[in-house]
Amino acid sequence: MIQFSLFKPRKTLPLTPLPAKETLEDIFHSLNQRYFSGSVDAAIRWGRYGHRKKRVRRRTIRLGAYFFQSRVIRIHPVLAQDWIPRPVLETVIHHEMCHAAAPTQQRGCRRRHHHEEFQRLESNFEHHEWTQSWLKENLGRILDTLVSSRKRDSG
Repeated sequence: MIQFSLFKPRKTLPLTPLPAKETLEDIFHSLNQRYFSGSVDAAIRWGRYGHRKKRVRRRTIRLGAYFFQSRVIRIHPVLAQDWIPRPVLETVIHHEMCHAAAPTQQRGCRRRHHHEEFQRLESNFEHHEWTQSWLKENLGRILDTLVSSRKRDSG
């Protein structure tokens, strides 16, 4: 789950959609080399939109998930839209890669997914603060696109 800060973005980053030939795998491999020295061993795929009741507006969204047993990262397809800044997609992929690099810790009955080592790895991402602010500021717009796409699909 992405945690949002209360700070507004201090700088704007270019809205650069994925080049037509660039894939999630390309971004994964680039981030893997840059931040993890190629040590993250996982597959990456687009997820599904899921099954929700019509006319129910979501208040949250899971933008990415890492499945430990199968070593698969799934990214929500809402992030494939042209208006989503490239660093936002990258930070979600990087976040899930951090789960692979710093697995869940178990202490007694408690599981800690976002422990200190995980947070250290996550904070290394170049645009971490900016993307967290952007996501907080644009969450409503992201959720609205899910509602409008459902209306188009049913109409």
